[in-house]
Amino acid sequence: METQGKHSFVERLSGAATLNPAIYREVGSDITATWPALMVVLGTSIVAGIVVLLGNPEIAFISIIYSIIGNLIGWVVWATVIYIVGTRMFVTSNAKVGFVGMLRALGFANSPQLLAFASLIPGVGQFLQVAIQLWGLSAMVVAVKQSLDYDSTFKAVGVVLLAYIPVLVLVVFVVSLTATSIVAN
Repeated sequence: METQGKHSFVERLSGAATLNPAIYREVGSDITATWPALMVVLGTSIVAGIVVLLGNPEIAFISIIYSIIGNLIGWVVWATVIYIVGTRMFVTSNAKVGFVGMLRALGFANSPQLLAFASLIPGVGQFLQVAIQLWGLSAMVVAVKQSLDYDSTFKAVGVVLLAYIPVLVLVVFVVSLTATSIVAN
């Protein structure tokens, strides 16, 4: 049964960023955490859009809107693919949450991306960007491991890596359609 958790939004955000497994279990099973997970993804999407805009002033402001929409769609696509791979290829009878619970846990796994502004620091920005991306992937692994109740981190890593393949194919396909339509115009 899904229940309301005991931690505040800020505690959950901090716990997710510090890769606290208990927080991922809590948000995955808390039906009231869906909107807060959406707010995390929305916040990280806005930060990403602003970083792109600040790093490339010649890009139109609309890029923030595209970033928000793309990140929200990406969140749902990632959660869908991860859930399918995780429940079909690495079957466990102990899965703690359903699809929406996975969506919530992966939403909070975006929390390291709130630090994306660090990528604008001259000299170290690119290094910090890579570190934040790896931190976010680590958060996804913890979210998957806790949500699907895997006994092995290796299984969770496998799910995230295997899910990356169809997501990458989808992204390349969408980008190619977008690029084709821009060139045609």
